[in-house]
Amino acid sequence: MPDFTCRLKQFRLAKGLTQEQLASAVGVRRETIMRLEKAQYNPSLKLAVDISRTVEAPIEEIFILSKAVTTIHSLKLWKENLYDYLQ
Repeated sequence: MPDFTCRLKQFRLAKGLTQEQLASAVGVRRETIMRLEKAQYNPSLKLAVDISRTVEAPIEEIFILSKAVTTIHSLKLWKENLYDYLQ
């Protein structure tokens, strides 16, 4: 299950795009867009960037990571930085 809230539908509709049109523009099937909008699918980085460019919105506003994910990521970065510092 994805660890994010997806606001893709809001941005897609604001651009006047159907799911089919967005899917065609970014090279995926309509079902992929549908699953993304329901937060049932984790997009690849390439797909997230392509969608962001197509709907002209920042990735971080389309796909909002859960607090748990951002906390885990922050801890990993902190650990890596500490390890580098101690070397």
